[in-house]
Formats: sequence, C-alpha cells, structure tokens
Amino acid sequence: MKVEGKHIRSIWLEPDGWSVSAIDQRLLPHDFVVARLTSCDSAADAIRSMLVRGAPLIGTTAAYGVALAMRADGSDAALDAACKTLIQCPEGQRFLSGSKAMVLEEVLCRGLDWVVRQNGSGLF
Repeated sequence: MKVEGKHIRSIWLEPDGWSVSAIDQRLLPHDFVVARLTSCDSAADAIRSMLVRGAPLIGTTAAYGVALAMRADGSDAALDAACKTLIQCPEGQRFLSGSKAMVLEEVLCRGLDWVVRQNGSGLF
C-alpha cells in the first residue's frame, strides 16, 4: 500500500533483526498505526486481536512469530511451544476458523520441519 506516496508493506522485519512491525489493520482506513511485535506471544496476540487480517498476512505474522521464538530459544521444545501458541488460545481453544487453523498448522508444523531438513540445524 502507499502511505503519503511511499510504498509500505503490511508487515516487515525491523533493521534490528529482533522485531517485526505490522500495520494495525483494525484502525484502517481512518488511522495509520504501526505495531511492533517482539515475541511469539505478541505475534499470536496480533493474530488473535485481528491486528493483522487475511490469510497471507496471518501466515506471515505466524512465521515471523516462530522466527522470533527461535531467536530467543532455538530448542525443539521452544519450536513446539511457539507452534502451539500461534495455533491455540491460552484456554486451549482454536482462535482461527477450522480451515485457516489447519493451513497454519500445516505451515508451522510441517513447513518448518522441511526448512530445517533443507538448511541443517539453524534457521538463521
């Protein structure tokens, strides 16, 4: 999208490499606000609260959430916890509709496994 004549993405990695920024979709078109996501939990909250909307942006936010989790802790247990955080609410109920949750689960659980097998032990 263009903001004041400048092309801007809906979500992007910040130059620090440790955080992600996303346009708050809830406030458009009246207000342009950028939210900073710094953890897997904040990415999950962005999805849950509809700060990000639409399947491509939800999937991208989830992928960034996993990447942020892996930067903090690269263990298999942390990867499993990140996937569960992004797919389910704390109460254990899915916060995405059935088909979106299934796709996200496939991307997170199977897609990341493929990436690790292709690239060795690290994502970064």
